[in-house]
Amino acid sequence: MEMQRDPITSLPLQISREGVISCDRSRYRYDICSINGPNVLIPINSTFLVMDDTNVTPSSSSTQKIKPQPRKWQQNIMSKVNEVTLISGGPNSPNCEDQHNVPALVFNTGAFSGNIWHDFADGLIPLFITVKSFFHDRDFVMVIDQSNDYFVNKYRDLLHGLSKQRIIRMDGENTTHCFPWAIIGLITHGHMTINPNWLPSPITLYHFRDFLVRTYGGRNQHTISHQPSAGSRPRLVFACRHHGGRVILNYAEVKQTMEEAGFEVIEFEPTINSSLHENFAIVNSSHALLGVHGAGLTHLLFLRPGTPFLQIVLIGQDEPAEICYRNPSLYLGLDYLEYKINVYESSYIDKYGKDDVVLNNPEALLKDGWNKELQELYLIKQDVKLNLSRFRPYLEETYKKAKRFMEKEG
Repeated sequence: MEMQRDPITSLPLQISREGVISCDRSRYRYDICSINGPNVLIPINSTFLVMDDTNVTPSSSSTQKIKPQPRKWQQNIMSKVNEVTLISGGPNSPNCEDQHNVPALVFNTGAFSGNIWHDFADGLIPLFITVKSFFHDRDFVMVIDQSNDYFVNKYRDLLHGLSKQRIIRMDGENTTHCFPWAIIGLITHGHMTINPNWLPSPITLYHFRDFLVRTYGGRNQHTISHQPSAGSRPRLVFACRHHGGRVILNYAEVKQTMEEAGFEVIEFEPTINSSLHENFAIVNSSHALLGVHGAGLTHLLFLRPGTPFLQIVLIGQDEPAEICYRNPSLYLGLDYLEYKINVYESSYIDKYGKDDVVLNNPEALLKDGWNKELQELYLIKQDVKLNLSRFRPYLEETYKKAKRFMEKEG
């Protein structure tokens, strides 16, 4: 995962409706286009044709190409994203085999799905923003390119919470579809964030969380009661990793220390096939969340406002820890805490030594940005052995906050 701080963004998006096809390519993170009239989708070549375009002469015909994935600044990712072609004043439109009376929203999931942080940061939150920008009071059809069973199945309830229409998966689709108008692309406001000043109505990350609550927190959705029994312990969701890097090497001792601090510890290591309804029930009913920086912490979106959240930050992870989880947790009103390990707690201490630049000055290596080697070094391969004497006070502070939260909120 390559990190990029959010550059200063210009005024809210405004796509001109003067042309039949209009695109905004001025954004750092995304391109977005609109077809402002009847059109037909030819899925076998990812093309939209403007229909009955009698006012367009050959000299004023237009062809636009767009990659509808909001990670424009990361070229190695965008190279894997299919182009969608928009044509006005081109060849005659084919027969319409499936006529829709609502517009289309076209986006691509092939470059990011499978990692829950990217699913939300590059997929679901930009989708939510785009829907609130263009389709706030009306239904629409989702047209997903480079889709896969994982994304559509795992997030089906969320997708249908935004649109009741059947999802069109462009891959393998042979039927032509006609729409009254269309939006191609997704809007992003940055990593895991929503800026209310850039939307037609003041929607925030709170509203996105409310959407998650409506989807996963209703009746008969495996919801665990918030009400603690007399003498019960605060429930701590321990987002743990046992393989693949960022592993707590003294895991058993750390868990025991959590229990000694007074927590009921719930080990939480969701997989790609984990039920989001069940995950929501576990996390939303907890009184604290703790874990090493990693994709599993995306579940902070399920926490109730005011819940303490302790992120363990390894060497070289300061910037992604802030952008990915600290900032969103503050937007959502969580009680954020942070434990930064020292060089002696890193698994790299024996390999590099405390004075090596890898441990002693990661900022020097990261000054030109993240590349694949640095991602593997700091975000994938590094493990940690927590110094329990140093870590215990952070845990005790988290416990005090969790106990107060439990007594207040249940």
